[in-house]
Amino acid sequence: MTNKTIHDLQPASPEPRARRDAAQTEATFRHRLRRETAVQHAQTEDAFAPFMADPQPHLAWFLAAQRAGLVAVFDSREVASTPGCTALMAQLTDRLDADLAQLGARCVATPPDSGLDPLAVDYLVLGSRLGTEVMRRQLWPQDTGALPPSYFLGGDARDLWRAHCSALDAIAPQSPRAERVIFDSRRGFALFHRAALAQRTPSPRPAPSGAHPIELQGPRGAAAHLRDAS
Repeated sequence: MTNKTIHDLQPASPEPRARRDAAQTEATFRHRLRRETAVQHAQTEDAFAPFMADPQPHLAWFLAAQRAGLVAVFDSREVASTPGCTALMAQLTDRLDADLAQLGARCVATPPDSGLDPLAVDYLVLGSRLGTEVMRRQLWPQDTGALPPSYFLGGDARDLWRAHCSALDAIAPQSPRAERVIFDSRRGFALFHRAALAQRTPSPRPAPSGAHPIELQGPRGAAAHLRDAS
């Protein structure tokens, strides 16, 4: 039997595990939540990758998927709960509806789940809002003068996000509430993922007559005018 085989049969030293456990205990719950939902986060980003790879033909699809995902997550909230993102959600859905109408596109709704912890709902909705702002800066730089769809100009969520982070940090990282928020956040990411897949075959309508084109700053800096969902 080789030394390598003997080593493989020996139990792992408890010291590295003890260090890992100590690090997890010292970290805030916010950091644990980010770490333990990283796989679901990456899967959801992959589902939306077609938009960033080729924005022009995927704009209506992206907006429809955002609406379906946001509404599914918010409508899955625990009964009688009021997430911090409640007022923002009304604004975002209004903007998405206006943008989709301008593009002549429909949103395919995603059936909601149920009983999501309000902190999980905020984690998904507010996190999505911050990600959308990053996209806006990349696709519609201010120096080009191109105007993005109104969804990308939605309310500033930074103060809400800071308050949300404080609420997460107040939770004991290994507590039952922490486990629930992690589990429910993963469920929320799954809703966003399903929403993106549901829009793969949208049912576009002709754009209303007289609709103004939405300018999109392409990856190479060329502005494109979009009138339909193709």
